[in-house]
Amino acid sequence: MQAVVWDCDGTLLDTEPLYLQAETEIVEQYGPKPDLAAVTPQLLGTVPEDAARIMIEHFKLPITPKEYIEQRNVIMEKMVTRVPLMPGIRSLVENFAQRGFSQGIATSSSRAMFEKKKVHESEFFDKYFPVTVCGEDVENGKPAPDIFLRAAKLMGRDPATCVAFEDAPGGVRAAKSAGMLAIAIQNEHATPQMYHDAGADILVTTWEDITVEQVLALFSKS
Repeated sequence: MQAVVWDCDGTLLDTEPLYLQAETEIVEQYGPKPDLAAVTPQLLGTVPEDAARIMIEHFKLPITPKEYIEQRNVIMEKMVTRVPLMPGIRSLVENFAQRGFSQGIATSSSRAMFEKKKVHESEFFDKYFPVTVCGEDVENGKPAPDIFLRAAKLMGRDPATCVAFEDAPGGVRAAKSAGMLAIAIQNEHATPQMYHDAGADILVTTWEDITVEQVLALFSKS
């Protein structure tokens, strides 16, 4: 094992509730308060264009994906500048760094939005993640492996020597397709079976339940 590749939303940063709020506000402009339960699992880990198409189709919205993204960005930009880290993530990242592992980020978010999200924890992000690959940096978004392969390449690592951390079943599938081990934190809108079907090697409910030693032990057995 030589490197760790992190998803961002719902993995490093606790942004998922903000996205759900933004999706709700957009749909409410065109009808009653929406029930997002059925569609949310499909949104996890997707690039903005795919998320927009899913929402427009599901709720029959009279707007284009471009218009949807523009509306969502306006709403998100008001909320994302003080997004907290996920519980347990700071110490886990620091422990990997102390062991000398390279670390990078593979996020479906646009680079412009990612830069806004990390403002509150900019020192943390700048210190530990010299490589960040965003949704527009690859041709195919998750669950395709492109973004994880790109991150490994930029870090100068063989994907087979990397471990990915994700919160979305689609992200897990992308990491596994890239040849990486995948450790997942369960999103409240996804079932354990979804992660099992995607190929997750470990599923936890909080990052406080996983240690570097456990990750190294898992990698040594793979």
